[in-house]
Amino acid sequence: MRCLVFGMLLVLLAPAAWASGQWDKDPRTGCEVWTATPLAEQEVHWSGKCLIGRASGKGTITWSHQGDDDVIAYYVGDVRDGRRDGKGSYFYPNGGKYFGEFKHDLPNGFGIYTSPDGERYEGQFQNGERQGIGIRTWPDGTWYEGPFVKDQMQGRGVFHYPNGNRYEGQFVDGQMDGDGTAYYADGSRYKGPFVHGQQDGVGACLLQNNSWAKCEWKKGKFVRWLD
Repeated sequence: MRCLVFGMLLVLLAPAAWASGQWDKDPRTGCEVWTATPLAEQEVHWSGKCLIGRASGKGTITWSHQGDDDVIAYYVGDVRDGRRDGKGSYFYPNGGKYFGEFKHDLPNGFGIYTSPDGERYEGQFQNGERQGIGIRTWPDGTWYEGPFVKDQMQGRGVFHYPNGNRYEGQFVDGQMDGDGTAYYADGSRYKGPFVHGQQDGVGACLLQNNSWAKCEWKKGKFVRWLD
């Protein structure tokens, strides 16, 4: 008997699209609003108070193309000095949604982001990026819980597969890398080194008869027993 191969799923996160932006004036009120990701020929409207010429307090910001009433993106929540700052909800032009805390117009603090295809992240943000402890879930039931650094899984976390397998161990740049343990739905295990998402090196395998054996792997493939 031998351990099952623990297939690697690439789970690199796409970087958040937070670009340098521009100031826009509500054509009805002249109140300025900061737009982090400007749209071509956009028109911006603000529903709340205007303090010293800029949007302030609670309200709604809507973005649309000039001369078009169809809303492309909108934000509901706290605004300070024309920027999203505090708690709010932002609905992206591509269908994504973010609910949580903002600072200087960027997600910062605790928040929940849902992508257009149903992926979900719940956890800490810093300067618009996933940073800190969080949970990311995929539509097929795969999910990861652990630390993120600059949008990448980084540090010691847990990755769960829909078939019942899971990995507990180190992640580097979004991949399983370092010491870790693979748990399989049939009760067997592999404990040892991973390199770039695959078992690689000498580790220990727990067989279905509940006995351990030293085993060698190379790039995710079983090589030989050493005991």
